[in-house]
Amino acid sequence: MPDIKPVVAHEAPPRHTRAGLSLLEVLISCGILVIGLSSVAAILPASSSRLAEAALEDRCGVLAANAFADVVNRGLVTSAIFADPAKPVVFGRVLPTSGISGVAAANATKLALHVDTARAFWLEDEVLFSPAVSGSVPSNTFRSVAGTVLFRDFREAVCYGVMISPSTPPAAPGGSALLSVAIFRKLGQARQFALTSQGGAYKLAAADTDFLKMYFKPCTYVLAMPTGGQPRWLRVASSWKTGAGGTTTPETFVTFTDTGAAGGSPTVIGFDGLVRVAEYPVTLN
Repeated sequence: MPDIKPVVAHEAPPRHTRAGLSLLEVLISCGILVIGLSSVAAILPASSSRLAEAALEDRCGVLAANAFADVVNRGLVTSAIFADPAKPVVFGRVLPTSGISGVAAANATKLALHVDTARAFWLEDEVLFSPAVSGSVPSNTFRSVAGTVLFRDFREAVCYGVMISPSTPPAAPGGSALLSVAIFRKLGQARQFALTSQGGAYKLAAADTDFLKMYFKPCTYVLAMPTGGQPRWLRVASSWKTGAGGTTTPETFVTFTDTGAAGGSPTVIGFDGLVRVAEYPVTLN
């Protein structure tokens, strides 16, 4: 019989600790780092935009409450402010009166008795400074007319307009009314649109298709001007365009959160830069 040699177990050679990283590991680590930093850098512009928008919303919310208090405390909630007691009265910034049959401008004489119309209806938190000269600190700037200093100068950006609608026209002392404050990010344009009811939505005229993003962004407001009754603010729920590919004629549609308030084929006023609308029931003095 052949000789059978016994199996001998050999110990594994000892492992030696490797010093440092290989070139491949370094490259992989650098790639992961670059991807992570690129992802962070990609969201920074969006984060900055959202932060600026949130700050603006916060400022506008404060202004809405302060504007209501200011209008009440200055005695503007009065029937004397109505130039036409049968129509809602409008004063402040942006809100139009010319060419709008459903509203009337405030009595200018009465309004001037209560507010400084050149300064009122602005958010004055962005004060202006003169540039520093020869290493000095920036200095305050003041607005003056004919050499007379009037007030601390500020950037005219965020502003508001007011509309007071009597519940039962004509406006009279002791009557109820609805006071609405519209806050704007800046002075902008207002434009009328004729809407047509179609399948639960409202269709814009073909000539108004290009104004969709400017005046009918979701969550903004438009002012509906019904043929009978008082003007009413409507909040946009959604808006979209069909046929943008060129195969069919583009059509533009919009829906509102309160679908029954707009009526059949309303005329609405859209505002560029409108941020929010706050409404308050009041009693006319």
